[in-house]
Amino acid sequence: MEEFNKYKKGNNISSEQFKKSLKKVICEESHKHTGTECTKNDMLKIDAIAKKLVRIFDTNKNGKLEYQEAVSAFCVLCKGSIHAKLKYQMLAYSEVNKDTIDDNQSD
Repeated sequence: MEEFNKYKKGNNISSEQFKKSLKKVICEESHKHTGTECTKNDMLKIDAIAKKLVRIFDTNKNGKLEYQEAVSAFCVLCKGSIHAKLKYQMLAYSEVNKDTIDDNQSD
C-alpha cells in the first residue's frame, strides 16, 4: 500500500495515476509470487479493472479519487478478511484526517 501513500497529502489521484499505481502493485506482487512479469494482456485487464474501480469509487464524480476512495478501491482487490480490510481503510482514513488536523494546527 506504500505506493498509494504518495497521494495522501494531495488527496487527489487521477484515473491515470491510479491505473499506473495499480499496475505497479499488481505486477510486483505477481512477480514476487510467480517469478513472471505482467504480460500485455495482464496490463489490458488491469486497465479495465482500474477504470471500473475509478467509476465506482469516485463518489463526487470528478474523475479523480480521494485518498480514502483509492484505498477502498484497492482493498476490494486485496486478499484478506473483511475485518482486515476495514481496519486498513480506517487507518488510512485516520491518517488523512490526522494530516489535515496537523496542517491546520501549524497555521
